[in-house]
Amino acid sequence: MAYPNGPAQTYGNWPVGSDVGRRLLSADPVAAVLLILGGLACLVQLFVPWTRTTADSGTGTGWQLFQALKKQLPGLGFSYTFAAYALIAVAVVGVAMVLLGGIMFAPIDHRPPGIVALLAAVIAIVCAGWWAFWGPTGGISDMFSRAGVGWYLFIVGGLVGLIGAIKSLVSGTAT
Repeated sequence: MAYPNGPAQTYGNWPVGSDVGRRLLSADPVAAVLLILGGLACLVQLFVPWTRTTADSGTGTGWQLFQALKKQLPGLGFSYTFAAYALIAVAVVGVAMVLLGGIMFAPIDHRPPGIVALLAAVIAIVCAGWWAFWGPTGGISDMFSRAGVGWYLFIVGGLVGLIGAIKSLVSGTAT
């Protein structure tokens, strides 16, 4: 506050310019570990059992479930087609998240790969949400009542990847 007879106070330079100083780049190990864990969960879901009992549906792993759905695709509608290829899409997204998690260990600007990781995580979440509500599971309560490890990895992988992607975007560059 300036007083009538006192000196005027200054609040810095006007107009305010952006910070042009150099910033030190560093690795983001928390985002890296979260992205790698989420990506591994998305990838491993293809190779572990999706249901507790395989006698009721004839399928075991995510890959076997994909193969069973793919054989029936010509007679099924869009919902089943999307559900079948969602299994493969989540696995591909998992590989991308593992690679992007490896990039987070490098001392670079993490925002560009963080945006790609965010997109990958959102794709995994959309695919998992589709399975939960419109997939061939017979409803979400039915799926959770007989779900195996693969189903839970399918659901959790995108969420963990999303947290890692947000972490990489928030941290961006270190000062």
